[in-house]
Order: sequence, then C-alpha cells, then structure tokens
Amino acid sequence: MQLVRGCNVSGAPPTTPRAPGVRTYRHLESISPRYRGTLYDVFPGGCVTYDFNFARGPHIALTEGFQASVALMSRTELRFRLHKKLGLTLDP
Repeated sequence: MQLVRGCNVSGAPPTTPRAPGVRTYRHLESISPRYRGTLYDVFPGGCVTYDFNFARGPHIALTEGFQASVALMSRTELRFRLHKKLGLTLDP
C-alpha cells in the first residue's frame, strides 16, 4: 500500500468505489496462474495504491479480505473518531 499525491490510472477500468468521494480502479496484470495487479483509490489531493498477487482459486476470498482490510475516511471523520475514542485532537 502506498499513499501518493496522484497516480496514473490509464488502462485501469473503474470499479465500485470503496468510499464516498473516492474513485476506484483496478488494473489486472495477470489472472492465471496468479491473480495479480493494482487497485487504486483516487480522491481529491491523493491516491492510495495497493498491489496484490494471489494464487488462483482462493483469489476471490483473498481479494475481498484485502479490500476490507483498509478503510478510507475523510479527515473530518478521522478527527471525530480520534477525539471520541481516544480523547485526542487532530489539527485541521
């Protein structure tokens, strides 16, 4: 996983967005013998890329787990949760 200011998603078709305000793309390099590629979450001011490389067969469950393992949220939501759960204040 990598957070960058922007990314080149040319050649990567859009897929179901993973969060409000996010555009998600998936570029597949291979589907056999390995399910391998990159997932991109693009939002104003940044992009998160996730490289994946799974064995064929269990790749569907692994892909679902992989996508569920990282949640995206707005800075406002993060500030609220940090304050509510830990009593911390995040600068704007």
